[in-house]
Amino acid sequence: MSKVVHGVYLLLGANLGNPPETFRRAIQLLNPSITISRKSSLFITAPWEMTTENWFYNQVLEVETGLEPEGVLALILDVERELGRLRTEGAGYEDRLIDIDILLFGKREYQSANLQVPHKYLHKRAFALMPLLELQPNCVEPGTNIPYENYLERLDEERQKIKKLEGY
Repeated sequence: MSKVVHGVYLLLGANLGNPPETFRRAIQLLNPSITISRKSSLFITAPWEMTTENWFYNQVLEVETGLEPEGVLALILDVERELGRLRTEGAGYEDRLIDIDILLFGKREYQSANLQVPHKYLHKRAFALMPLLELQPNCVEPGTNIPYENYLERLDEERQKIKKLEGY
């Protein structure tokens, strides 16, 4: 097995079904290949770049893994399928039972035809930055060392549409 990578962050998102229960199930399915170190609070978020009445639940997981980025991607796509996610080719953003994104993979920058890490839209998404920064307040962008807090400060209007759920 390869070296365990620390500081890997995954974003869970869903706006159909019972997202808190779906997230619990996703966490179970990720084990044992991925060990969950910590979970952020659950956040409820206005839809981003799409029109729907269904608001999203989001949560960030801090994980450890011996998998490489493409291995993590394959695993999370399997978990999404297991939980009923059907991807519509070319449909853009749409309502979903589950979505799992790799936000950060340690301090690595990684690019392939299937994956970009850090996530290419992380710096534009308050719904990802808020739970990430809850877990890692001093988190910086690999390659630039720009604090993610700087990006979040620029997203004040979007931040106003996000509510932290207590009790999760």
